[in-house]
Amino acid sequence: MADFDDITGWRDELKAFRQSDEGKAYFEEYAIGSGKIAPKMPFENALELAGLMLRHQEIYQALLKGIEWGRLLESRPNFFPDNPDYWDLNPLESHETRNDFMDWYAFKAEVPYSLGALNTAEFLAELVESKELPGLRSSETEAYVRENLATFLEFAGKQPE
Repeated sequence: MADFDDITGWRDELKAFRQSDEGKAYFEEYAIGSGKIAPKMPFENALELAGLMLRHQEIYQALLKGIEWGRLLESRPNFFPDNPDYWDLNPLESHETRNDFMDWYAFKAEVPYSLGALNTAEFLAELVESKELPGLRSSETEAYVRENLATFLEFAGKQPE
């Protein structure tokens, strides 16, 4: 069973896993061109990942930068990579931190690797942080997921660790 209370060393652990044969196989199993579709992530795992992103300071700060970037893009609909300020303002390190953390969570929780499901969990954290949903464990959040995000999440329970 994975311990998500202390995430010390998660980056090194992810790096080592990615370099291992097991890690390479894990991340490639459902990759584009594999001919396989990843099973849906259990809703409970998505809630757990979103909660971790809101709880652990480094990941939370990266999440906030991602939210801020999203707001900037919404306020400037014609702001594209060819704009001279685009890459200066784009929080690339924040994107990398969040993506790496989601990858680390997926293998530690032993859920099939699905970028869509992981991004769904991140989106839930963003919706809660921006007060668009009242909380991860609210009935409104579950209803929202069932109506809008069920493509990536299933409700049968949490993946065994």
